[in-house]
Amino acid sequence: MKSFIRSFAITTVIAIFGVLPLSIRAVASSLAFQGFETNTGDWTPTTTRVPSGGGVLGVSSASGSYHAELTNIYDTYSLGYGGAEFSFFGYATQPPYTGDFSQSISMYIFANWPLASPNNNGQGVWIDMSPGQPANNFGGEHNFRLTPTGTAVAISVDGQGSPIVSLATSGWYKFQMTYQKGAHPTDLVTTHMNVFDPNGNLVGTTTVVSNSPGGPLLSQDLAGPGYVWITVWENGWPAAGANDVLAIDDVRADLLTVCDGLGGNLKGNLTVSSGQTCLLNASTVSGNVTQTGGSLTANGSTITGNLQTTGGGTLSVNASSVNGDVQIQNIPSSAGPSQICGTVVGGNLEVHNNGASVEIGSSSPPPCAGNTVGGNLQVQNNTGAEPVVGNTVSGNLQVQSNTGPTQVFNNSVTKTLQCQGNTQLLVGGPNTAAQKQGQCF
Repeated sequence: MKSFIRSFAITTVIAIFGVLPLSIRAVASSLAFQGFETNTGDWTPTTTRVPSGGGVLGVSSASGSYHAELTNIYDTYSLGYGGAEFSFFGYATQPPYTGDFSQSISMYIFANWPLASPNNNGQGVWIDMSPGQPANNFGGEHNFRLTPTGTAVAISVDGQGSPIVSLATSGWYKFQMTYQKGAHPTDLVTTHMNVFDPNGNLVGTTTVVSNSPGGPLLSQDLAGPGYVWITVWENGWPAAGANDVLAIDDVRADLLTVCDGLGGNLKGNLTVSSGQTCLLNASTVSGNVTQTGGSLTANGSTITGNLQTTGGGTLSVNASSVNGDVQIQNIPSSAGPSQICGTVVGGNLEVHNNGASVEIGSSSPPPCAGNTVGGNLQVQNNTGAEPVVGNTVSGNLQVQSNTGPTQVFNNSVTKTLQCQGNTQLLVGGPNTAAQKQGQCF
C-alpha cells in the first residue's frame, strides 16, 4: 500500500481531537457513498460501470441498477501482483474527524474461485482500507485477505493465521472496518473487521488496533475517511474467461451510531421506527427509548428513562436495566415474538394488548431469565403467548384477561398476585406473594 498510495498522494488536512466523544449518534449518517448509479467517482484507473446482470461477470448489482467491475493491472503492486484500483471515498482532500466511523465495500464472491498461487499463501486478492492519518503513518491500515479453496473463500485479517469466516455460497458480501478512538489521546484506535453475508447478517468479525507496520496511529491523530484499495491481486486470477475482473458495489463511509452494536453512549432520546434495526450492546441511552416498528435489541445496556414499544416491530431486552417504566403494547402477531429477560426495571413493567408472544421470563429453551421489577408488573389483554416466569416484583403482579396461552410460575411478589379472566392459563404456580387472588397460586 505504502509506495503506491504515496505516488497518488493528496493534500492532507488533519484535525486532531484529543478527547473521546461523549456520545455517538442514534441514526446513521453517511459521510460518503458510491453505488455506481451515475459514474465511477474517483475510482482509478480501470473501473468500468456496468448494468445489473451485465459486464464480464454478468452478476446482478448488490443494490440499484449498476455496479462496477475492476480490471487488474499486472505488476502494479509488485512482480506478479496488481494493485492499482483504489478510492479516497470521493474526497479531494483529507476530511477531518467528526466522530467514530466505518468504511465498507461490497464485493461479489464466487465460492468456486480457483486456487491462487501458493507464492502469497494462496491468497488471490486483498481488500485494504485505512482511515485518514498523518503523512507516512500507516498504523490504521488493515486488510481482508481472500484465499480461494476451489469450493469456498477463506477470509483472514492482516497477518492472523486463522480465517474469521469461510464463504461457501456465492454472492455479494460486505467488508467493513470501523474506527473508534480510545478514552485518551494517546490510546490506539480500535477497528472491528466485519464481514456481512448477502442478507446483511454478520458472519465473521475480529478486532484489531492501530499498530500496523508504519504506525502506530494514536487516537488524537485519527482523521476522517481515508481510502479503500484492492491490492495484492494475483496476475491472471481469478477465473478462466473472466481473468483479472472483480465486481464491487456500495462503497461507503458512515458515522457510527449507538445502534451499530459496537457500544457507545447516546445523550438524548432514541426512536426506532419501521424498517430500522437497532442493536444496543453495552451501551447507555441517557433518555427515553421509543419503538414504533423495526427491530430493537438491547444486551447489557442501560436506559436511564423509559422504554416504550408500541404497535409493531420485535423487541429483545437481555441483562439490561431501565431506570423508568417499560411498556410493551399493541404488537401484532405478524411481528414475531419479543422478550424481556434478566433485566432490572426501576418502575412498572406493562405488557398489554399484544398479538405477538412476549416472554417475561421463560423456562423454555432458549432460556429467558426472570426480571427484577421495582414497581408493578401487569400482563393484560394479550392474545399471544405470554409466559411470566421467575420474576421478582416489588409491587403487585397482575395477569388479567389474556386469551393466549399463559404461564405464571416461580415469581416472587412483595404485595399482591392477582390472576383473573385468563382463558388459557396453562400453569398458575407455584408463586410466592403476600396475598394471592384468583387463578394463580
